[in-house]
Amino acid sequence: LKPTIDTTIFYNKNLERTIDLLYVGVICQAKGVHLLAQRAKEFANIVFIGDNIWDGQLPGQYLGKILDKTVISDYYNRSKSFWGLCSWPEPFGLTSAEASLCGCKVLSNDKLGCVSFNEDLSDPKFYLNNNEKCFSQILEKMSI
Repeated sequence: LKPTIDTTIFYNKNLERTIDLLYVGVICQAKGVHLLAQRAKEFANIVFIGDNIWDGQLPGQYLGKILDKTVISDYYNRSKSFWGLCSWPEPFGLTSAEASLCGCKVLSNDKLGCVSFNEDLSDPKFYLNNNEKCFSQILEKMSI
């Protein structure tokens, strides 16, 4: 199901994008952080935000957990790309949707649920008053 996202906070502010790659969320293997570590040398500037429960070495700047959504939105807006390559199925991918709204290129795979929608995740209209459309797409995908 699509999450509730505040599009007055998460939107493209057209800030200068000085961060090559951003990760927001629980930092763990299920979220694909080990895969990011393997490819880290492809990115000059990586920033991590969230609870770190991974036992590996983070290949970039770790900012810890940030609760203020406006601060997180500013980090999305300063980032060129967002890491959404999960190792395990992610039913939706809230942070990937937020990043997309803020203008980040989302690096994803088929385990990220939000990429299965037939919608532009960077379009704020997708998140507003379209529950019927979303539900019908879910039923269609389930062949019900």
